[in-house]
Amino acid sequence: PVLDESGRAVGILDESDLLVKVHGDPAQFNDPVRSAMTDRLEAVSPTAKMQDLLAVFERGRVAIVMEGAKFLGLITRTDLLSYLRRNMPKAAANEEREFS
Repeated sequence: PVLDESGRAVGILDESDLLVKVHGDPAQFNDPVRSAMTDRLEAVSPTAKMQDLLAVFERGRVAIVMEGAKFLGLITRTDLLSYLRRNMPKAAANEEREFS
């Protein structure tokens, strides 16, 4: 996460953000982090339901998990899909294969 002076999450910067920013121009490694970070964040509680994440992702945002002012982590669409894939009951997985 990218935090401001007060510790508030204002963005995230991952490898893909960085690669897009510096593609073809290594001099851009000297640019400020804010020029490449993703700032479309939406805070969710650690007790939020997974279905609440769908609305966050539909708005094109990244879910950051906050407890008050404390940053606990972030959840991406890929994280949610990976979790669901790992935890999908085998019966549902078999049904899904039949319809694919």
